[in-house]
Amino acid sequence: PLIPAIAEAAAENAQEKMKSRIEDSLLFTAYTAIPLLALIFYFAEPLCRILFAAEEAAPMLTLLAMGGIFFYLQQPLIAVMQGLNYFKSILAILCIGDGLYILLLALGCYHGNFTMEQGIIYFIFSDIILWATAMIYLKRKIRIRFRLFKTMILPLFVSLFGLFVLEALSQRLPSSIPELLAVTMLGIAFCAVYLLLLYWMGGIDKELIARLSSRGKRYRSRT
Repeated sequence: PLIPAIAEAAAENAQEKMKSRIEDSLLFTAYTAIPLLALIFYFAEPLCRILFAAEEAAPMLTLLAMGGIFFYLQQPLIAVMQGLNYFKSILAILCIGDGLYILLLALGCYHGNFTMEQGIIYFIFSDIILWATAMIYLKRKIRIRFRLFKTMILPLFVSLFGLFVLEALSQRLPSSIPELLAVTMLGIAFCAVYLLLLYWMGGIDKELIARLSSRGKRYRSRT
C-alpha cells in the first residue's frame, strides 16, 4: 500500500503527509525485520536442521541475518521512489548496488580462495551501499526524515535484550521437548518480550498503531 499512498500525497503536494508516511513505513519495516532477523540469528542451526536438513549452512544463515536489515530497509525506499515516478533513479541506484556486488564477486574469484562467506559479505556490503544511496537521494530530493535511534538503535537494543531472555528461558526447557516445539515456544516468548519492551520504551504508541491500521483499512477497501 505504500506506492499508492505516496503517489496520492505527491499528487496533493502534501509534503508533511508524505514524509510522515515514509517515516512510518521505515519504522514498521525496522520494527518487524530486526526481531525476525534476531530470531534467525539465534535459531540458525535448528532452523537449517528442521527446514533443510543441512545444519552446516547455519554459519552462512547467521551471517546473512547480521546484515539483512539493510536489504529489508531498501524495500520501502524503492516503493517511495516508484510512487514518486523516479524510475530512472531506481534503475541507476540498482545498477550501483548490483554492479558493485558483481565487481566484488569478480575480484574475489580472480584472486582465488573464494568462499561462500565472502560472497555473503559482498552481498551485505552492496545492500548497505544500495540503501545508503537511496536514502541520500531521497533526503536531497524530498528531505525525508530518518530518526536513527528510533528506527534502528531502539529495536536493535530491544531485540538484543530479548535474545538474553531467550537464552535464559532455553536453559530451563526440558530436553525431552521436541526441537520444533521448543523453537516455536521460545520464538513466541521472544516476540512477547520484544513487543512489550518496545511499547514500554515508547517505540510503539497508540498513534502509530492507529495510523497503520487506518491506512491498511483504506487500502483494503480500495482493492
